[in-house]
Amino acid sequence: MTQMTQFTVAEAAHVLRVPMRVVKKALDNGPARPSTRRGPGPSVRIIDWADLFYLFAVRALRDDLTPKARADFHAALRRAGTGRADEIRFGRFRVAVADLIDELTKRTTELAELHQSVAFANTGEAILAT
Repeated sequence: MTQMTQFTVAEAAHVLRVPMRVVKKALDNGPARPSTRRGPGPSVRIIDWADLFYLFAVRALRDDLTPKARADFHAALRRAGTGRADEIRFGRFRVAVADLIDELTKRTTELAELHQSVAFANTGEAILAT
């Protein structure tokens, strides 16, 4: 199974198990910044795995991180890249993230499996693949 690396706002909301408006607000407030994917239809905001992980981790750590610490945490995640380290360091802090990575990987794998089980008819309607 190939791991997903980019997510729409709707996909992020599904993985995070929050309403889309919560994801949109988080992206509008930063520090995670989506890119825009243009296609034949309307443009779609896309985030990568690191920003999805940031949104997931910040929800789990919200009582422990100040707004400045959240920004520093995001910067440290971006520096760490997609290696998915067991620990993120910033300033004098070390945040153990292995369990959060495991949970998010499980959720994104479920989303990838859901994607594979859906096909699209010629009309563009989603139907369950058989």
